[in-house]
Amino acid sequence: MNRALARIVVGALAPATLATPAGAVLKTWTGAGGNLLWSSPDNWDPVGVPGEGDDVVIGLPMAVEVIYAGGTTTIESLVCQCSIRFVSGTLCTVSTATVLGLPTLAGGSLRDGTWTLGQPLSVTSNANNRIDGVTIIGGIRLEFAGSQLRVANGLSVSGQVWLGGAGAVIRYENSQTWGPATLVAPAGANAKIEPFAGGAALTLASSFSLEGGGWTIAGGAMSPTVVNHGLLRTTAAGSAAINANTFANFGTVRSLAGTLSINSNLWTNPGGALQAIGATLRFGGGVFDNGGQNTALDPNTGTLLLDGATIMGGKLHLLPPGALMVSNSAANRLSSVEVMGNLSLLAAGSQLRTVKGLSVMGQVLVGPGSQLGFEGSQTWGPADVLAFGAPGNPARIGIALQPSSELMLTEDFSLDGSWWQFNSGAGLNAEIENWGWLESTMGQSLIGGAPFRNEGEVRALGGTLTLPPLLWNLDKGVLMHGTWTTEAGATMVWPMVTPEIEQLQSAIVNINGTMVGLPAEEGVAGGVPFPFEPLRTIDEDSILRIGPMRKLFFLPTDGTLANHGVLGIGAQSLASVGGGYSQSPEATLETAYDSVLEVPPLITGGDISLDGLLAVEFAKGFDPAACEPLFVVGTKGGSVVGTFGGIIPPCGGACPVTPFYGSDYAAIFSEGAVPDV
Repeated sequence: MNRALARIVVGALAPATLATPAGAVLKTWTGAGGNLLWSSPDNWDPVGVPGEGDDVVIGLPMAVEVIYAGGTTTIESLVCQCSIRFVSGTLCTVSTATVLGLPTLAGGSLRDGTWTLGQPLSVTSNANNRIDGVTIIGGIRLEFAGSQLRVANGLSVSGQVWLGGAGAVIRYENSQTWGPATLVAPAGANAKIEPFAGGAALTLASSFSLEGGGWTIAGGAMSPTVVNHGLLRTTAAGSAAINANTFANFGTVRSLAGTLSINSNLWTNPGGALQAIGATLRFGGGVFDNGGQNTALDPNTGTLLLDGATIMGGKLHLLPPGALMVSNSAANRLSSVEVMGNLSLLAAGSQLRTVKGLSVMGQVLVGPGSQLGFEGSQTWGPADVLAFGAPGNPARIGIALQPSSELMLTEDFSLDGSWWQFNSGAGLNAEIENWGWLESTMGQSLIGGAPFRNEGEVRALGGTLTLPPLLWNLDKGVLMHGTWTTEAGATMVWPMVTPEIEQLQSAIVNINGTMVGLPAEEGVAGGVPFPFEPLRTIDEDSILRIGPMRKLFFLPTDGTLANHGVLGIGAQSLASVGGGYSQSPEATLETAYDSVLEVPPLITGGDISLDGLLAVEFAKGFDPAACEPLFVVGTKGGSVVGTFGGIIPPCGGACPVTPFYGSDYAAIFSEGAVPDV
């Protein structure tokens, strides 16, 4: 600014315009002392250093810098045309201060009053720079490497607080509130906000914001609490972090660029917003106590990353289309959390452990080499786990991380996918009780557990699924409970030295693929075919269904297969019983036809005793009007006795009833049956 303008401005602030309190002295700068020191008495009119109650006016050109140094001075007000540097001591302004030049803190302190600045307050690296209870209109700049500012009794700034100097730091001396204020730290600045001493709590008002790409709210154990009602966000590439020991978010934490991390030892989000928009919001350590809260996590177009933290209690609502991503940190935990959305462990080596259960109303995606484990006895479900393992690098699920643990999988739990291992290959063996659905689609998958109990369904859709060596469902030749299914092209390997399943008790077995036994020390390649070969009993609550185009053999010649439940034989399949076959009144024999067969689906080497229900499924194209005989059973040398009840004829009951007279093949039809059942 030129001298003419300077004179105009000073004139506008002439002494006649200043209201001074009774007894106050108007102190005007004369410079008669021959220097630029505030502390020189001869530089003032009247002579003497300004003091309490004085209204001070300095009309020097803007390019000139007055130096304030010394002890504590209290004045009523200040009007300063030029620049002013505070190198030591404290200037206390009771009412207002106006500085049109450049104000600089270089070791000094400002206290009280409202400061209106033509240029932002410049802060150097001196550790004694301090403002105490000051309201600043015009901004602050910590623009030098290592710039330091101490704040007491609150920060109130109209204008920007620029934290551009590398390693710039603002320290709060006591428990206080900041706002209004807008702090900006550019990428790479590594600026910090931290307590000056232990025990200070910081509250950020709704009028406060901190943004940029290079800032940290630090403090650790020194800072008991940081409470945010304002806006904390990253707006430039780089990284930012909230490291306060305790952090409570009532406002907004938003990542718009780079990565924003919350690393506090304990933090909460009572009604606040957590958002990642085109960037990463990282939960990097400590415990997020979400107990009793319904927290909305908004991944939007960004990433929410669990990377070394524990999320505890309440519900997490992951707004679509995003997911909570999980890193490879062994400290990642979910404890008593209901996740409303998706969890992703697709990144290589991702790790997540659950405490007090897993509840996900969405999908849990587990990639190659990733681990989903559990600490302590608990229940999983609802959850839909999808495994995407790879050869030699399976997805590991249900890893027990504490000894003597039990894991229950509920009816609304499911695991399916390729190349997965459940409770195997890492961690400690645990007792697993499955009421849900475990399914392999391709590759080699296996189930561990000590023991494993299946009350739900275990299903091989493709590849090979190996059952655990300790299977609760197997006891002295009896397969109890659960559903066991192999589809065409898939193999299920049973844990036994020799095939020994002689009885189905409340069990359902669907054989559309291959089932083999696993001999000790031989592995799958040396498996003994079909562990159900010695089957003798299907109880009233059990089902054995054989898929289409299968050929299976049961029993030695001296035994009888007794069916009290359901035996289903698919189209073009053959069940050959070495001994006899008996069917009780409550039992069902299911068959399927797509043409008239010359060979019955069930052939025995001994006697056949029949009762119960015959259920025939006729494929499209079968002509019920032909009234051809249905070859249901056949015996090689034995006798056929008994009567089916409720048999479904192909010709609507018009065909005659054919009794058994010991013939090799027989078909029985009942009157009044419906052909399309």
